[in-house]
Amino acid sequence: MSALDGLVLVPAWASGLAGGAAGLLVWVAVIAAAGRRGGPTWRPCPEGLPLWWRLAWPVVQLTGLARWRAPEAGGAGQELRERLRLLGLPEAANHHAWRAARCVVALAALLAGLPLALAWGGAGWSVPAAWTALAWLWPTWWLRSALAGRQRAAVRALPFMLDMMTLCLEGGLHFQGAVQQAVEKGPAGPLRDELRRWLGELRAGASRSEALRALATRLDDPAVRGWVQIMVQADALGMSLGPVLRAQADQRRAERFLRAEKLALQAPVKMLFPLILCIFPCTFLVIGFPVAVRLMEALG
Repeated sequence: MSALDGLVLVPAWASGLAGGAAGLLVWVAVIAAAGRRGGPTWRPCPEGLPLWWRLAWPVVQLTGLARWRAPEAGGAGQELRERLRLLGLPEAANHHAWRAARCVVALAALLAGLPLALAWGGAGWSVPAAWTALAWLWPTWWLRSALAGRQRAAVRALPFMLDMMTLCLEGGLHFQGAVQQAVEKGPAGPLRDELRRWLGELRAGASRSEALRALATRLDDPAVRGWVQIMVQADALGMSLGPVLRAQADQRRAERFLRAEKLALQAPVKMLFPLILCIFPCTFLVIGFPVAVRLMEALG
């Protein structure tokens, strides 16, 4: 690199850092102003939101973007509402707030890369374009991974929670008391949160079967739906719930073991692509380099 190139790159990086610092100061000022703002339209940031949503929340509230109702895109809008509902987020973190936070994050990424684009010229515009595309797609990736992680955590904790309920039922408690003990003593996770919500719905006047069906709808997993269906049938027929819960715990544990075996069998296939892409070229290079050196010496 020549001295002239170094002189050109220094102002570019300096302007990029200056622009990023200015954007950070503006962001901190907005968050500080949001903390002092009140009023009937202001909603505090709910708990359990990811970092990108929490950072965008004050800007969304100050600008009123969450109150703007975009035209619904048919099935896509309904699917977004359903996904956010399955996550169990608070009412304030609805699909309007999600879309507004997504726009704010994308705009922040564009503004952060704009100084580099102005300093570098034509090729520099790829930086804000890439950052904006990544910031626009990141909330969708987060939503998918959060739903998948929530379902995996619920299925993983289901056998243990069923064992706790079985022990409590065999110890003399009724089903609601057994669930209460499982919620208090069980591991933290989405299943315990949903069971706690189920208890709250019972106290609000909902029937046991309706609350169980709502729980299965929120978790949206075949294992949970199968357990709920068996519990509803056993409750309708007046069966003893202890043996039913014990059988369900054994069945879910066997299903989890089968899933683990399936993932173990899939591991060699998933490792094949990085093996071919990363390890084989290095191996061939190490093996072929001495041969290539000797051939060059022999030909020379």
